[in-house]
Amino acid sequence: MSKVDFYEVSDIFSDIWCNSRENLFREIAWDCLDKAGMTTYEDERTHALIYLYAYVIQMLDEEFSTIAFDEYCAYDYEPYSSEPLTDVALGWLYREVLQEEGYTDIASCFSTDEQEILRKLIFVLRHRVADVIFQTFGDYQTGMLLYFAIKGEPLQEEYDEYSEDPEPPDEPEPFSTKEELIQYCETLEFKFEDVLDFMNAVHLMHWLECHSCALDD
Repeated sequence: MSKVDFYEVSDIFSDIWCNSRENLFREIAWDCLDKAGMTTYEDERTHALIYLYAYVIQMLDEEFSTIAFDEYCAYDYEPYSSEPLTDVALGWLYREVLQEEGYTDIASCFSTDEQEILRKLIFVLRHRVADVIFQTFGDYQTGMLLYFAIKGEPLQEEYDEYSEDPEPPDEPEPFSTKEELIQYCETLEFKFEDVLDFMNAVHLMHWLECHSCALDD
């Protein structure tokens, strides 16, 4: 039995924000898959499939940013095109995964466009990956991990100009490890409606409660 470590899929990921710590969330998500036995493989098929899970994690990050901050999620992911996720493996998985998910008219899903095939696979595998992450941390804390990974640092302490202490608090230090990010989110009293526009917060809570429903749901 072999395992795909996080560093092996790291080139699939790309940050959306400057000065963020988005990769800490991705490491945390990968740890969840690892604990669930979803990063080990015995054959070439499963080896390639695991790389698709990394694309799903990237999509979750982008969808969260779209909902919370009105960013644009284009789903324009570039196919990996080298081992183990070659174009042949991608086409092979496309047929198998659609069958596993209950698609009955596979012929109607036929495509020769690698990017379209990749996008469809990511959507179909969405909950296979997302459910593991959300069930590990719970809906709200998963959202907090995404939010603060994007923010990159803890909240700034409020400064009371009438305080006896004339000096404003120091700027918060960026998160440096996934453990630090997890601990911060576990202990913080936090409401999305305090930091996001109301409708963004409402939409985000729906997205979290259904474990990452599609943006048009």
